[in-house]
Amino acid sequence: RGGERRRGGERRRGGERRRQRQRWRGGERRRQRQQPLTLALLVRHGQASFGAANYDVLSERGALQARLLGERWCQLGLRPGVVVTGPLQRQRDTAEQVGEVFRRAGVAWPAPVVCAELTEYPAEELVRALLPGLLSATPALRAEVERSQSADARERLRAFDRLLRATLERWSAGAEGPGESFAAFRARCRAALERLVELAPRGGTLAAFSSGGLIGALVGELLGASGASQLELGFALYNTGVVELKLSGQRRSLSRFNVTSHLLTPELMTHR
Repeated sequence: RGGERRRGGERRRGGERRRQRQRWRGGERRRQRQQPLTLALLVRHGQASFGAANYDVLSERGALQARLLGERWCQLGLRPGVVVTGPLQRQRDTAEQVGEVFRRAGVAWPAPVVCAELTEYPAEELVRALLPGLLSATPALRAEVERSQSADARERLRAFDRLLRATLERWSAGAEGPGESFAAFRARCRAALERLVELAPRGGTLAAFSSGGLIGALVGELLGASGASQLELGFALYNTGVVELKLSGQRRSLSRFNVTSHLLTPELMTHR
């Protein structure tokens, strides 16, 4: 009888512990549901001026891409309560083009907050610094260097992208380039996300304008992707492609990646 009483007591205590866990889990789910949901829209800049004396300027096509994005957001009723841009000219000008569409439609557009964490990695500087070592290790890349001097603009662009991919692979594996290391770049991406969370209006919408490499790596950090895979995500983003994140309390989740419904023709779907 004594053993039976002990077993009965253990069952009662076990049942009470299970009920406590269930109450805690239910309360946690209710707290999560009560957290206001914030939408963060991360926008890659419009097409810049590849091959021109100053790359960091929107092309005519890039300005059009940004205006079309503004028109689409107006149609959808999106009303960013906070606008953030990186410090680069192409990032700030993309936000300005979107904002101009809003103002012409009589819709408020907040004054942008410039966030240094949203700047891009220095692609051309990395290629110049790491290319000699790459050519020694991979002589086949010399053909890409020759193609990068082609009179054909598309051929030059394709060759540069192949050289950049090879450079970034080396950089992500630990090669030292100019400025920040790849590890520091990843840390900056995480800091950029936390800065956006800090700036985002609770229950509202934040629009942030940056570059493909930064946005791709930031999404990769959220997904737990490897360094090289993070950089590949950046190559997938179209100019003015939009990444949607949902923020709620401590939760940060990817909702949609590379939204381009505002780009109405194939000619507007550009990567560089």
